[in-house]
Amino acid sequence: MNAASLNSNLNNQNAKPENGASGALASSSADTSSKRLKIKFVYKFFAFVFSVVALSWFFEGTRQIQAGLSVSAIVYVLAGSLLTVALIGVQAFFIYAEEKSKDNRTRKIRLFDSIYERLNRPANTDEKNGDV
Repeated sequence: MNAASLNSNLNNQNAKPENGASGALASSSADTSSKRLKIKFVYKFFAFVFSVVALSWFFEGTRQIQAGLSVSAIVYVLAGSLLTVALIGVQAFFIYAEEKSKDNRTRKIRLFDSIYERLNRPANTDEKNGDV
């Protein structure tokens, strides 16, 4: 070992961590506790597009019922209304999750909180294998 390699090792040990963390352990725990759940734009876009399609199915079903009662009309109305309500709920969760990630929420919704906690939970494979 020469003096230059020892000096570079000492400089690496004295380097200060970024973002004001006081060490590697503190920075890793801070990252997991303050992890923000970010919903990708693609998911938001598809939820919006599918909700518009489902709403159009509902309106098509109501047009068919006005023309005459049939099985396809009832299926369109039921499927369209159920999917529209479900997809609006998904979009509401997306908004809730992003606001909760920013700590801007004003109300607690238990259903959304449980889903948020499940999605925001860090993946720990050691516990699944029993190697705790």
